[in-house]
Order: sequence, then structure tokens, then C-alpha cells
Amino acid sequence: NTSQSMVSVKSEPNANVSSNVDPIGSGDTQRKKYRLQYQPLEDEPELWLDAPLIKIKEFERKFPDLALWPKNGDVIKNENSNLNDAFNKQWYSIANQIIQALSKYEGGHIFERLVDTKKQNCPDYYDVIKNPMSFSCIKAKLKKGQYSSPQEFISDVQLVFYNCSIYNTAGTIVAITGKNIEAYFNNQLIVTGFNNFVQKEKNINEHLQKVEEENERWAEEHPNNVKEEDGENNNELNQASGNQLNNEMNNEQNDEVNNED
Repeated sequence: NTSQSMVSVKSEPNANVSSNVDPIGSGDTQRKKYRLQYQPLEDEPELWLDAPLIKIKEFERKFPDLALWPKNGDVIKNENSNLNDAFNKQWYSIANQIIQALSKYEGGHIFERLVDTKKQNCPDYYDVIKNPMSFSCIKAKLKKGQYSSPQEFISDVQLVFYNCSIYNTAGTIVAITGKNIEAYFNNQLIVTGFNNFVQKEKNINEHLQKVEEENERWAEEHPNNVKEEDGENNNELNQASGNQLNNEMNNEQNDEVNNED
């Protein structure tokens, strides 16, 4: 279950929007940064996440007198934002444990790095395998905070074993090893509780989807109350920071794959 309305507005050094403000009208203008956070899961009261645009709009319509955002706010770059997210920190830690365990499992070295077609005498590998993946690539993506959901991590690990089954004939030592490590991986998802994070994120996303639908209905019912200027301003801030981060992450991922042995 997800929390419906628990939110918190904080003035912190690592927030996303900043502005020169005078909080008590004393004439002493200070540089402050603001962070809106919310509780995504009722059964985890200590977990607070930075509010996405959907939750910001919800806060604006529910608490219009409090939602007075600075119109001249500027974007503060947040490095490795996925690593800084409280929810992601939880499953990132377990994901790192799992991928390290896979590397140490019997035969795990086979999948540690991307296939070297010359050293491994398989010149047609990349003609057959269009989406190569390795344990070292996954480790690099975890280190750089490139996974935005636990399912993305699972999908990359599964891709390693899928590629193995596609290229290697059933019954060969590599194919058998791949199946064994895949079975071990599936068991680790259960015993470490990693699968629980997939469900938790699904609950969070379902809640955000409901909030978005409520925001849209409210906007249709109260067209005169919609703060178009503020909404566009917030949207521009979020899109600018989001697009910049996505571009950087894509570039880093391409560099990592190109640099693999």
C-alpha cells in the first residue's frame, strides 16, 4: 500500500531548486534550496523520496497556500541521482551483492566480460548476439547509478543468460554453466528479498499513476485555478535536469560497452 498525502518540504543543501528568498521579511536575502519529499510506502515510515513533478502538482492543488515556489529557481545538477535516491539505495546494495555472488559462482568467469571474438574463437558472435551484456557491464552500470528500477537490473542479468542460450548449443559446457548460474540467480532474487523491491516499485508507480489521473481531473474541473506559468516553470526545470541526466547516462553506458575487453 502507498501513502496518499504524507509530504514534507525541506530546505536542504542538495535540493533541486534554489532561489534568493527572505523568509522573515527582515531584508536579509538568503540563498535557499528547497526539497519536496513524500512517503511512498505506508509500511516503511522512515522512507522518504524526492517528489517527482506529479507529486509537486498534487501538493500545489491540495495546499495552494503553501505551494509558493520561487519562479526564478534554477536547476541544481544532481550527480548519480539514482544512487542518492533512498529507495534505490536499498536495492542497489542487494544488487551489488548478487552480481558479485554470480561472478564468484562456479563458471561465473565465463560471463564476466563481453565476448572477445578473437580470443574466444567465435567470429560470428556479434552477428548472432545484437545486445551483448556481461557481469562487468552490470557492475559498471550499478557503480554509475544507471539503473532507475530493480527490474532493469534483473533484465540485464537475464540478458546475459539469454545470449548464452541463443549462441551456445544446448548440452555444451558453456550452455550448462549458464543454466546453472541462472538458476542460482533466480534463487538469490528470492532469498535476498530483491523481488520484493520490484513489487514495491510497482506499488509506487501505481500510486503515482493515480495521482496523475487525479491531477488531470482536477485541472479539467478547475481550469481557472491551474497555475499555468508555475506549472510550465516546474516542468521546464524537471525536463531540463531529466534530459541532461539521461543524455549523460546514455553516453556513459556506450563508453562502458565500447571499452570492455
